[in-house]
Order: sequence, then C-alpha cells, then structure tokens
Amino acid sequence: MIDLTRRDFVNSSAKFFGALSLMGLIPGEVAARSPESKTLVAVFLRGGNDGVNTIIPYGDDEYYNLRPRISIRESDVIKLSGSDILGLHPRLEPLKEIYDAGHLAIFPAAHNDYLNRSHFESQDMLESGLSSITSDGWLNRFLKNNTGDNSLLRAVSLTSNLAKVFQGPYSVSNFADLGNFKSSIPENMLLGWSSLYAAFNGGSTPLSTLISGSADSLFKDLNKINEINSVDYVVENGAEYPMYNSTANKFRDAARLIKNSDIEVIGLDIGGYDTHTNQRNRQDGLHGNLAGSMKAFYKDLGPERMKNVTMLVYTEFGRTAKENASAGTDHGNATSYMVMGGNINGGLYGAWPGLTASQMENGRYLKHSVDCGDIISELLVKFLGAGDINNIFPNHSYTPLNFIA
Repeated sequence: MIDLTRRDFVNSSAKFFGALSLMGLIPGEVAARSPESKTLVAVFLRGGNDGVNTIIPYGDDEYYNLRPRISIRESDVIKLSGSDILGLHPRLEPLKEIYDAGHLAIFPAAHNDYLNRSHFESQDMLESGLSSITSDGWLNRFLKNNTGDNSLLRAVSLTSNLAKVFQGPYSVSNFADLGNFKSSIPENMLLGWSSLYAAFNGGSTPLSTLISGSADSLFKDLNKINEINSVDYVVENGAEYPMYNSTANKFRDAARLIKNSDIEVIGLDIGGYDTHTNQRNRQDGLHGNLAGSMKAFYKDLGPERMKNVTMLVYTEFGRTAKENASAGTDHGNATSYMVMGGNINGGLYGAWPGLTASQMENGRYLKHSVDCGDIISELLVKFLGAGDINNIFPNHSYTPLNFIA
C-alpha cells in the first residue's frame, strides 16, 4: 500500500500542476525551429491501398483486361517522365509538380516476402519487425537507440490511439487533434494522473521509474503543444489545404509541429482503403484528399524547410490485380509507396513486374520489385542518421536504393 500524506501529495504534485498551468493559461512565443533539424512524417494508408489504381500501368494491356469497370482510361492518366508504362491516377495530379521538381520518389511495386493478406497481422508486422511481429514499433526503436535531445518534443502520433510503429519503451504522445487536445482531457483524469505521479515520483522501483519517466515525457509534450497552440497558425506560400477535411487537418497539424519545434518523427493515419466494393468512387475521393493535402503541406513548408523534411506514404498491402464482382478489389500483395521531400532523388524506382498470370504471384497478386524494408531503412539511415539499422531491424539485410540525395 502507498503511504501518501497530504504534504507528499502537494510537494510532489508541484511539478505536475506547474506543467498543467501552461496548458492554455499562459500564452507565449513559440520557440523557433533549428535550421538543421530533420523530420520524418510517416503516413499510413490503412486498409490496403490499391497500388495498381494509384500508379496506373496504362502501358500494360493486361491492366484493362483485368479491370474493365474500375480501370483508369489512358487519356486520363497523368503521364510521368521516365516511363511509357506508368502514370498517376488523375486525382493525384497535384503531385505531378512535385514529381517534376525531383522531390517525389515513387515505388510502384513495394512489399516483402513476409507480409500476408491479413490487415491486422500485416499492419503489426510492417510497423514493428518487417519479418515478424514485435512488441515495439520500428520508430520507437529508432528513438530509443539513437541519441536525441529528450528535453525536446521528439515524436508525436497524430492518431486517436498510439500507432503500433510508436509503441514501446520510449514514451511517445498521441493527439488526435492538435488544436483541441486540452478539452479532451477530463479534470478528474488530470487529478488522477497527479495522484499517480505524486505516489511514484522519485521512487527506485521499476514501476516508479516507468511512471515518473512517462509523466515527465507527457508534461514536456503537453507544454510544447500548448506553446504551439498559444499563437494562431498562419499557412504560408499561398498553400491551400482541402476544406472541411480530416486528412487535410492532420497534414496541417504536422506542418504546424514542424514549423514550431525540432520534432524528429510524426505519424498519421488515413483510413478507408479497404475497397472491396465500389472502388472507383471511394478511392478517387481518398486520392484527391491525399494529394491535395500533400501538395498543401509541401507548399506551406516551402523549399528551405522541405530540404529537411521527408514524408513516407505506405500501406499494409495492395489489392488483387483483377477486379471482383462488386466493382472492387480484394486483399493482395505488392502496392505503391511514395516518398516526398526536398532532399529526394525523385523518379520511379523498381521494375514493373507485369500483370500476366505467369508474372504474378499465384496468378492474381502483383509481385514486388522493391523490398519495403529497404525503403524504410534508407529513410532511417540516410535521412535521420540511424547509427546501426540492425538495432532497429535485426533480421533485415538492407540494400541501399539511393533515393536520398
């Protein structure tokens, strides 16, 4: 039983309520971002995005044979330099300018040999160990194993629940809505946290260390978020985020964090990609929101900031090459990945595997020509400067792709 006197509670709660006092009560100036700071933004498209209707293989005749109802007409495809086979879905047209500037790397057929066609297993595996499901995520291992200033806001998951990729011993905060986080914390919960912190702070047991360390991290993050929220956000460079759109709000929150902190990693989720039925209407809308948000984010940050900002867009698996009876597609294999940033060697990476039955896995699933583990490893090693990728992916043999300039 914990013997907690009133004096103990008051004294050890001082730090807690000192932190809380900054949550909307004391406005102030936001600390400037260091010019050399680097940030990776990991955008997970949950549900299994259909890569074949994202990066369109208009030059592969089998594409139109396999998808008579949901294919994109060649005349509508946004053609890409460097290929006479592949182009962008028309709703991704805002990304063409970024691609032409050399700041968008596209991987039309990315996957690995371990991910399967289960949403839950593939998401957990992709966000944790690549070849197996681990208790911690690869971004958590990066934060734990690579030196950073732990007095700063190093990572945030802009999600309702902490994303698997951030779970683990290194404490990471999650906020579904950066601007409204304070109102979502009930007063009785704050008092409960205070009691818990007061009881365990300064103890020597593993539990005391865990609770006090997590609380310190939480207070630090809350204070920084409050500091950022204390001033109105100004979108720059004529950027226009899509209106009344949850995807756009997440990208704007990410830009706001980057402009006003030295944050290293940000994670966001976009749902709705499990398109078993009526795929054209559903995916068209998702693509439009994604591309509009990416373009606004890129323009809002501007060329100088984007030199040190990189965005990964990935998903757990692709879809079947052939459309189903419900004008949709089912769980598949390889899919498209994208990496955007001012430090990117833009272009198309990996050969197109082809859509004939003999070219596909089991005659119906697109094969991968790029290992998704190599994409992620390159971002960690060449962009964020991870010292030893084996500390993060011990069972992955990294082959450089050289898409980081």
